[in-house]
Amino acid sequence: MTDALVVIPAKGSITLTNLACARCGGPITGRQRLGQQRKYCSFQCRCRPRIFFTCQCCGTPLQRPKQRKFCSVRCSSKMPTKRFGQDHPRWQPKTLKPCEWCGGPMLLTPWLSSRQRFCSNRCRGSWSVRQKRLITKPEKMFAEELCRQGIRFERNAPIDRFTVDFLLCDAAIAIEVDGAYWHSLPTQIVRDKIKEGVLRDSGIVLLRFSQRQVESDLSGCIRAILTSSTRKIQRHPLLPLFDSAKKVCRVAGCGRGHYGKGLCRIHWGRLTYYGRLTTILTPKNLYTECSIPGCTKPNDTRGLCSMHSSRLKRHGNVEGQRP
Repeated sequence: MTDALVVIPAKGSITLTNLACARCGGPITGRQRLGQQRKYCSFQCRCRPRIFFTCQCCGTPLQRPKQRKFCSVRCSSKMPTKRFGQDHPRWQPKTLKPCEWCGGPMLLTPWLSSRQRFCSNRCRGSWSVRQKRLITKPEKMFAEELCRQGIRFERNAPIDRFTVDFLLCDAAIAIEVDGAYWHSLPTQIVRDKIKEGVLRDSGIVLLRFSQRQVESDLSGCIRAILTSSTRKIQRHPLLPLFDSAKKVCRVAGCGRGHYGKGLCRIHWGRLTYYGRLTTILTPKNLYTECSIPGCTKPNDTRGLCSMHSSRLKRHGNVEGQRP
């Protein structure tokens, strides 16, 4: 290969012809200063080496830097879906964990195993219903009578995805106390039929008593339970009476209902926001009446009544004089 050089003394440069690029092999055109030698045809060939490879997802031949593995963002997000099991980049060994409601096995990763407690939304809903459900008046009467008769029972017992009011484990008998209004709704009637089918498949006898039966003939309900059982129900005469007392706040002298952490809503809020259970003295509860002499109106904010506080906001003084 011969180089044809044309010297231009005025500008101190030469014109290059018949020179090949050291990177791509293309011709080098243009001018360069005397004493310098050009090896590349462009800035891209000089700074970014071209490496030919194929996309790991679709196999398209590419000419990209060495750091990239895919031809596009779509291929990079699609590639993990093509790999399963241990070939997946986020694969983790899974362990078996039982569901806290139905006891079914769950195959979970270590991250999910520490957070997931139920196998489905049905089990989670059944568990939440059992935790939040309060006892009704006929259920309380029925539970107290069972304790007097010495019959052991489990209240709000879980069976599959449902709960029953009372379950006699010794005799495999489930008892439902139906309210007059709630169990007359069409949706609840359908749900009760589904529950009966599930209990029948589980080998449990379901007995239903209405609210009127419990309130008028409670002894007859107990007699029906004893006669319907094929097994002999054991009685425990020293069984303690049923205690359905509602939880109250653990602060001495406070009889409000339980809200959280053994406290009522007011004390729980004080502990959360202020870090203490005592009354927080603020300008609003330091005064009972307006602090302005001669004013007997009740305190509204910052030791002032509503009239003087509005004057202070509007005029800058409690007398109401405009500046």
